Amino acid sequence: MTIEELIDDIEMPLKFFAILSLDTLFNSIFLAIWAIIQFILNYVLGLLQLEGFDGSIIRLAQIVFAVTTFIPILMYYYMGLRVGWIRIHQRIDRERRKREIENANSEFQRRRT
Repeated sequence: MTIEELIDDIEMPLKFFAILSLDTLFNSIFLAIWAIIQFILNYVLGLLQLEGFDGSIIRLAQIVFAVTTFIPILMYYYMGLRVGWIRIHQRIDRERRKREIENANSEFQRRRT
């Protein structure tokens, strides 16, 4: 194993882990902001003490707002996981092809002698 291969074997997982960690950190920040906004809305609407039809409409609007703002956060979580999964499979395929080439080369060298 050459130095370049060793550096590549170390560098690729570190980059992948750093990207995955930053992606998870940003998604968690967005989720925390979403939760804080929901808490504040719930608190303010509780202070208004709306009842009857008005209260029902406000609660329905709060639920719709919560769901519609939560969906993009879930989509980004899914995207991060999906991209990570694809990168893992690309790395596995790259390693498999490298081993197949090495095996073919060694077989060729063995047959020549």
